[in-house]
Amino acid sequence: MYIEEKLQLQINTKRVTEKWKYYVYLTIHSHPRQAIKIVLVYRNVACTAIDDDEVYGYPDYFLSAPYQTLIMGIFNLPHIIWTTRQSRGPGSKLIDLINTNFLQQHVVEPTRQSNIHDLVMTTPGLRMIELELTDKIGDHKMIDFALQVRDLNTKTQHKNVTDCKRINFKLMKKKLGSIDYELLMRNENSKECYKILKQKIATAT
Repeated sequence: MYIEEKLQLQINTKRVTEKWKYYVYLTIHSHPRQAIKIVLVYRNVACTAIDDDEVYGYPDYFLSAPYQTLIMGIFNLPHIIWTTRQSRGPGSKLIDLINTNFLQQHVVEPTRQSNIHDLVMTTPGLRMIELELTDKIGDHKMIDFALQVRDLNTKTQHKNVTDCKRINFKLMKKKLGSIDYELLMRNENSKECYKILKQKIATAT
């Protein structure tokens, strides 16, 4: 992985099985309360069903809040039909992972010969704004893409709230009881009447 120096990163490797070798993943801290995990995966074509069971247990760590996650790499699962998300054989386990975690898989054209071996998946908070297959590296096409990160920062709004414990209800009742509502709300529609009532209650407190 080549990363710009200005990004705040935490880079890790995780050994999974002898056939998978490693996940390589890094965390980009785009905000104190927001981070993006980028996970690079290589799944050997020789992986057995037991290997896949072990490997597909790890993404729960990558997909846990508060992270948004990009998972990409070579999965060697050519029998998945991505238009319908159906597969025979080992691909069904990846489909279950995608459906369970609401992931979006973005590569829909062959990346090696006539098969889609290379995948790019994102969590809902990451938006793919462009993706294209370009020149080959070896016998695999390169995948060039850009992401738009949803702004998860919340804006704080301040609102004044009446402290009911400090209200003099006897005085409030006296003030509201002295109002001629029939005269005050004559010829007003229901919306305006409600606004008048709210105003009178607010001033009485």
